[in-house]
Amino acid sequence: MLEEYISEIYACSRCGDCRESVKIESAHKGVYQVCPIKNQLGFDSYTARGRFMVLREVVEGKDINEDVADLFYNCLECGSCKEVCISQLGEGIDVPGIVENFRSILTEKGFTRTEHKPLIASIKNYDNPWYMPRYRKAEWAAAFDLPEKGDTLFFAGCSCSLLNPHLAQSVVTIFEILDIPLAYLRKKETCCGSLLKRIGAVTEFEKVKDKNIELFKESGAETIVTTCAGCYRTLKLDYGVNVLHITEFLDNYRREHGLTVNPFNKKVTYHDPCHLGRHCGVYIQPRNLIKAIPGIDFQEMRRNKEFAWCCGSGAGIKTYDPHLAVTIAKERRSEADGRLIISACPYCEANLKDAGAQVVDLAELYAQLLQPGMVSEAESEYLELFMGYLRGHTDIFSEIKKGGVLLYQVEDQFFTVEQTKKGTEIKKGEHDKPDLLIQITPTGVEKLMSCKTKEKYLKMYKYLYKETDDLDFDVKTNMFNMARKGYVSWAKKAGLLSL
Repeated sequence: MLEEYISEIYACSRCGDCRESVKIESAHKGVYQVCPIKNQLGFDSYTARGRFMVLREVVEGKDINEDVADLFYNCLECGSCKEVCISQLGEGIDVPGIVENFRSILTEKGFTRTEHKPLIASIKNYDNPWYMPRYRKAEWAAAFDLPEKGDTLFFAGCSCSLLNPHLAQSVVTIFEILDIPLAYLRKKETCCGSLLKRIGAVTEFEKVKDKNIELFKESGAETIVTTCAGCYRTLKLDYGVNVLHITEFLDNYRREHGLTVNPFNKKVTYHDPCHLGRHCGVYIQPRNLIKAIPGIDFQEMRRNKEFAWCCGSGAGIKTYDPHLAVTIAKERRSEADGRLIISACPYCEANLKDAGAQVVDLAELYAQLLQPGMVSEAESEYLELFMGYLRGHTDIFSEIKKGGVLLYQVEDQFFTVEQTKKGTEIKKGEHDKPDLLIQITPTGVEKLMSCKTKEKYLKMYKYLYKETDDLDFDVKTNMFNMARKGYVSWAKKAGLLSL
């Protein structure tokens, strides 16, 4: 099964960026650690390049032994190494996918970890990994009148239903406040199989997947909503069904219909779950929801978004080595600097709490603060003015080649600038895979629209980014793609890159 990954395994140049790296944005200068496992266990073999050196030997005929198995089960599959990978493949080597694939080979050869066997047995016998009777899974919903069929289906998941039932209730409360019908499978709901897939139990995973897909069809749901990042990643990428994380659903509603949120006067930060962020690219929506709360004092952790430090519990590590999982979580907790951590995954929340952190799920917070409201028409009109200005000055983006996508955010509104065969297309809305996210305040927009030429516009970009708080950005791709799509010269003129 490794055959499909041969080119990626041999594409590793052993540069070492997967052990420590320098972020390419000028806003994030400095060397930083990449792999939480290597950071704790110390050996270079736990980095992606170390694992690939071993995999090359396996591909070339070396026998697999317990040491090899231990090396590959000691991986969070968090994807941090993929984010910094600058291989010639362009998008970075799919390290989580390769590790996951190799674990399935280890399972076939009898190397399943003793610690993981109870999880597999529990999912097989009880439809959840926690050895709890099936009927317990729907106990949280006893007070709600939820049909089993409907356009929107809530997939609560095992961790949410059994370990954090208040979170499941919070999701339903949000839908009730918004007066949106919601269906729930109750006792029929089974495990999504995320743990099975991550630890290599592929045969059992496929059985769970087939069962769930049939249940989804029977429910008549057009959209599935979940609040567990692990369930979300599995349903979206492994099942291929139409699923939204609750943060996506709620932020979509906020932008289309508006929300009124009560004040929350506390200092907070946000932890990006790996399955929600790096695996599926959901970074903007949770932050939009946090920033929409009046009175909140929000500050990013030092490592955030695609460079966020893993909570330490994913891909079976919490069961395989609980002490290691909590140790990694303690390092993440330290970045909160005493602030309340907001997250969007019950599994992350549980491990961070085990490490002594104060954590609340964003859905729970919104269930407490939410009231219906209306969006300001002025915001939308303001965005249209900026889009109109850029349509009249498309030469600003002339260096950017076909396929390049910039996502602009002004307040809570978004639009894209995309280079296509037809030329520069500017459209309202978000994009799944932008190359750059550029966030501008209304003041910044006014200053940019006052510029009459491309040179003055880019000079103003540089001024706003360097000297004010009116413009910020995030690079959403790697350096290879930045160069290939023509961003480097454009971004240097705009002062967004220091290379």
